[in-house]
Amino acid sequence: MPLIAFVAILVLLPILMIVFSLILTPPKPNPVKTSQYECGEIPVGSGRPQFVIQYYAYAIVFTVFDVIGLFLLIGAADFVGLGSGVLIPLLLIIGVVTLSLIHAWQLLGRRTAK
Repeated sequence: MPLIAFVAILVLLPILMIVFSLILTPPKPNPVKTSQYECGEIPVGSGRPQFVIQYYAYAIVFTVFDVIGLFLLIGAADFVGLGSGVLIPLLLIIGVVTLSLIHAWQLLGRRTAK
């Protein structure tokens, strides 16, 4: 019974939110409201600036280090319960992370030297 109630809420709540938003919104929005920016400034240029791919690389490196840190935290928290068989994979993870950090520093050094 709780599962049925949970599924019913999951289905009905988004439908109710959409219906209420359609009822409560004004029927004819003005041109200022539908413009690209709402701060009163006149839009200049396109709304799609070109992003530097380097930022995505930083995000991916951060995500990888975050997941690795989570694995290390789990392994360290239950090291006694898991036994000594976990030591070699943990050291392997630390080694791979260290090598990738050294590689990232080398790439950064090459980029700033130019």
